[in-house]
Amino acid sequence: SNLQTICHFIRKVKNNKEERKCWLPCDIEERVVVSSSASGLTSYKVKFSSYNHKIDGYHMDGWQTCVTRRKETIFRDHLEPSEITIMDKWTSLDPLTNAGMAPFRHYIGAGGAATIFPQKWIDERAEYAITPFDHPQQLQPGEYRPITWSHNGLPVTRNAYIVGLPEGFNTNMYDFAVEQGAMEMFRSTLNGRPNKNGAVRYVDLRDGEWYVQRPHWNSNMHWVIPADETARQAYLRQLGKVGFDAVLKSFGTGQGLDKLTCFHNTLLGISQADDSNMHADFYETQRKSFDFLTPIIMSNNTFDPEFHLQSRDGNVIVNVKYQYGTAIVMGDWTMHKSAPVNYYAEERGDIRVVCSIYCSEITEENRDSLLKMYHEEAPAPFYHLFDTPVKEWHWDNDGMTLPQKQTVRDQF
Repeated sequence: SNLQTICHFIRKVKNNKEERKCWLPCDIEERVVVSSSASGLTSYKVKFSSYNHKIDGYHMDGWQTCVTRRKETIFRDHLEPSEITIMDKWTSLDPLTNAGMAPFRHYIGAGGAATIFPQKWIDERAEYAITPFDHPQQLQPGEYRPITWSHNGLPVTRNAYIVGLPEGFNTNMYDFAVEQGAMEMFRSTLNGRPNKNGAVRYVDLRDGEWYVQRPHWNSNMHWVIPADETARQAYLRQLGKVGFDAVLKSFGTGQGLDKLTCFHNTLLGISQADDSNMHADFYETQRKSFDFLTPIIMSNNTFDPEFHLQSRDGNVIVNVKYQYGTAIVMGDWTMHKSAPVNYYAEERGDIRVVCSIYCSEITEENRDSLLKMYHEEAPAPFYHLFDTPVKEWHWDNDGMTLPQKQTVRDQF
């Protein structure tokens, strides 16, 4: 800054007894109300530091007569406001004149508010909202776009997308959950008999063994995951039947990937959540891993958001509502969590169940990061999927697909 506080310094010269007056750089130490002053003015205690009569490398020519010794610190009490001022670019001016001086309590401006920030920041309340998702019929299977801010069209965070699903995908995945016995288990677990936090139990469903786990979060979320090869293949066959190949092909090609393995396929159920755990599903996988989240049943008669997405800078949390016919896709460092809900307390017995499909191009470079995530996520029974070179994948550029497809019924 070019502003310098200076104070009126008075010193009596011993030889001829006359007073020498000048302005010197000073620091304000304190201010007090002088009770004996008829005017009631505030006075100041200031500190003068001569220190070789230099400031910022400039000599204070003609000022030496005001200070007797170098490197001397002098305090003066009871200076009135009129004896204190501020000088702009003082070293270029004559310190004994008023040129360049400004009154004490000098206003330091910056050109006015309009030159610093837009007027709309004052006139309008900031609205942090995402661009509304297109109607499901407007997104073709596999067609995707970033999740963006409505006010500027920029991505809310990195690696977050909305993707269109094949017709009937959500309905047929719901049928699959019912046929396996997972929906009955969710209803009884979420509405009365939940696992303890962190607890895992194994259940036999129609196709093989599955495990049920409740994470250490502030919610009653439970996930149901294949625990043996029979269950794992059943989930993969269902994805093939409902046309998930179209999503893998479009998304894999668009992201510049060579192949994708759907290694962790889950059903997530919830009916109550407070402040759930903010997290990312993937971290350092070279942007080659994605979680596809889509609902198969949602609470009736509610317009509340079910999902929170954190902006890239961490300053804003945006509300997201699931839609049938689309999936939210999240990759490396996409921070998210469940929104607060309390379906059970509202005595509707409602629950929400979501498909979560983890797909990745597994490589030597990212397998350790994936294994760490996979091990922490659950009991992790399928480590062999991460052996390199990878021996199982469900999409590639040479036409690899999921297991056999079948005719599916109409969407909700």
